Amino acid sequence: MAEDRVIRTFQERREIDLQLQDLAREQDELAREVKARVLAQRGEAVVPVLLRYIGTTNPLLRGAIGLVAMHLPRDLIAPPLRDIAANPQRPDQERLAALMILERYLEEPVEESLYAELRDPRAMLEQSLREVVEHQEIAPDIVSDYVAQLQEEPVDVAIAILEMTPRFPSDKVLPVLTLLAMDVREDVAELAMYFLGRTRLPRARRILETMGELLPSPWKDMAQRNARKLQMSGVEREVSSRAVWRVLVTPPDVLGGQTFWLAREEEDRQMLVGVMGNIDLGLQFAFRLKDIPADFVPSPHREESPLVLVPPLEESMSGPFLFLQTPLEHVRRWLRALVHQNYASEYQLPALLREYLLLFWEETADVGEASPPPLPAPDESIYQNPFALFEHPAFDAWYVEVPMTSRQAKHWVRAGLDEETFHRVLKEVPSEAYPSAFWHEVADRLAYMAEWLVLSGDEKAAARSLAASQSLRTWANVHNPFAQLLLARGLALTFQRLREEKEQWER
Repeated sequence: MAEDRVIRTFQERREIDLQLQDLAREQDELAREVKARVLAQRGEAVVPVLLRYIGTTNPLLRGAIGLVAMHLPRDLIAPPLRDIAANPQRPDQERLAALMILERYLEEPVEESLYAELRDPRAMLEQSLREVVEHQEIAPDIVSDYVAQLQEEPVDVAIAILEMTPRFPSDKVLPVLTLLAMDVREDVAELAMYFLGRTRLPRARRILETMGELLPSPWKDMAQRNARKLQMSGVEREVSSRAVWRVLVTPPDVLGGQTFWLAREEEDRQMLVGVMGNIDLGLQFAFRLKDIPADFVPSPHREESPLVLVPPLEESMSGPFLFLQTPLEHVRRWLRALVHQNYASEYQLPALLREYLLLFWEETADVGEASPPPLPAPDESIYQNPFALFEHPAFDAWYVEVPMTSRQAKHWVRAGLDEETFHRVLKEVPSEAYPSAFWHEVADRLAYMAEWLVLSGDEKAAARSLAASQSLRTWANVHNPFAQLLLARGLALTFQRLREEKEQWER
């Protein structure tokens, strides 16, 4: 009986081992997530297998361990990882991996003293760079993942990594140098650009020149200076490949959020880079889809309109979404402004995006950059009918949430969530909940929306948006009719959700 149990345990661990190795080789993000969840469902049985590989020098396998750990109950995986991290008898490689998984995947607090106890932290940093260099050809995203991790570390860590790059072939560390050169931390970017300027590679010259066109000062100045060094030393400039770009852009939302779909087509292959930005922070999030079908990015639904309706990428998302097929010269203007906002707000550019943003900038350089389009005069007739602002589908997702505590929600539910309750709640929204500065920000986003509407060909809607913007600047509080409508739309969604929750309770 005991022998059978041993055999079953051995077989199960062998199965887990094979599944973990398969997960490490998987490059599709969605498939990785599914496989990690399946493995985590094995619960306690999976922990010994994960810990057996904790000292691996394969960053793909280490990432697979972290992904599975993220889906396990914390009380199963966090204590043994902490034991490894705190045990001075364990190799540094194992201790550092345990610390990384605790911090990055489990978001567990870790004592800084544990890092200080490592015997040779610089050797571990060099090993981490070597792992990236050796695996980047089979897993290209490993570089952006690595740089994303470095962004969460103190500046000294990134500086130490950069100082080690001359020990590796220039072409192998070029991707790491490129992404770190776009770090918003000036010291990191300056050193990365310095080493780019010493690579004597045509690609490095092209990268630096592109950064000199795209980035704000002083990053711009540093890039141009190092590009000139390469030029003066006789390094040729790499010629850009021929590719066709199409860009779809959503209307800005009430919080300043906006999505860009950058589709690149070259030799019958299409790639999509999705970018989410915010006019106050900059570019915030990016994803990439490789080898997408030719019709994945749809053409405008009418020849006379550049508007496109796109179904949701996932079933859990609501949709469809409204996009504008935007002229590249205006996309470049918007993206440049957002990139500069990243540096102004010290919000790191998504590591995954940096390479493709440079590629887009290089391959669309010939279209130049447009000036803002002429805007129509504000249509002040909308003051007589503020509801008309929301006739355009670009405003479908425009609303402002009304403050709500759990006690208030229960009170509203007991009151019946009827029309009388709705109007009473709306009337009682305190002005201090939304100071005038908030409504001035909404006014800025309405003015930004006007540009999008003009480019879509709808000057009437743009004139209405400008009038609403003008109104909110003049009368910046919750009693403004446009503010009231935005609050009412938000409250309507809240009431709808509360009704649905009430129905579930009553079942």
